[in-house]
Amino acid sequence: MENTFALSIDADNVQKERSGLAGKLNEKIGTDDLSIIDDGTLAGGFASSPFDDEGTPTRRTNVIENGYLKSYLYDSYTAGKDNVKSTGNGYRNSYSSIPSVDISNLVVKYPQGDVVGDTKRGIYVHTVIGAHTANEISGDFSVEGRNAYWVEDGEIKAPIKSVMISGNIYDMLSKIDGAGPVIRKVGNIVTPAIRISEMSVTGT
Repeated sequence: MENTFALSIDADNVQKERSGLAGKLNEKIGTDDLSIIDDGTLAGGFASSPFDDEGTPTRRTNVIENGYLKSYLYDSYTAGKDNVKSTGNGYRNSYSSIPSVDISNLVVKYPQGDVVGDTKRGIYVHTVIGAHTANEISGDFSVEGRNAYWVEDGEIKAPIKSVMISGNIYDMLSKIDGAGPVIRKVGNIVTPAIRISEMSVTGT
């Protein structure tokens, strides 16, 4: 998510046509129940603050709403180019660098339930490595799953020694069909466990 989707909603990447979501504003790109919000005001959020690094008040921005792409993220410069207001996403890595667009707290919302109990056959993956190798323009990725388990008839059956998962982040958005009951904060990303109906998996 951080190495693909977050970069694709960066208005600078969109304006330079380095985003797979360029030109898709107000188009349906996800399932009906999916919403993704960038919220710089989130209580206890990793990157919450009253203002971004340009002094613009942070806010809650609906990026995806009920499956539809509603907004990109802007700093003052990119907002001026598109003749819109900054979304309060102008951040800089250090005092010596100039501000650029970045996410604050990216919150994934989907109706929560028992994703393991409702799964007939699948794989439960806790973490992945290699996400930084994903193609930020096409959205294609291939990662290694860690702490993975085989799920059958709603129960975790056995650990999986080795598993590779590949797919496309934009394709995944339209194949989400479940979310777990526990919200996790991984850096700037706030999300429940997400179930994808169909993916390419290789493992032992």
